[in-house]
Amino acid sequence: MTLSASPATRLFLICVARSALRSALAQPAISPDERKILDNVQKRVLLWDALEPFYSDEKVGPMKTPQSHGTESVLNALILASYETQDTTLHPASAKAFASMWALQIKTGDKRGAWPWLNFQLQPWEAEEFAILRRHSRGYSCCHGLPAAIARRRTFN
Repeated sequence: MTLSASPATRLFLICVARSALRSALAQPAISPDERKILDNVQKRVLLWDALEPFYSDEKVGPMKTPQSHGTESVLNALILASYETQDTTLHPASAKAFASMWALQIKTGDKRGAWPWLNFQLQPWEAEEFAILRRHSRGYSCCHGLPAAIARRRTFN
């Protein structure tokens, strides 16, 4: 069996790796290929309401639409936040990415504070757990909706 990451996960991994490699390779700026990826993420975020998810219930199976949206919303916000400068105001695409992410956060029940996450039953690489916001909120205080979202966060021992 071949394991493959979702398109959003691949973009996230590439962006994280490129960010680390840039300093290691003494590259002062974003590469043209990295710029294309970042532009694509920004475009998907800005057109979020009009675009289909990478995986849908109709094409892949039950629960894939919310799982796909949940996964992509979190990864988009992380990708765009990692490229933000020290400005006190988020760029429009980053602000919308966070708004989309907070909107999809589960607000009630035992999964409160989590996001629906893609699961193709590929244990042990995937689990039934939903993604949980575990990062401390410092640094994201400018994001609209953050206090309520942090209050919904679940704590695991």
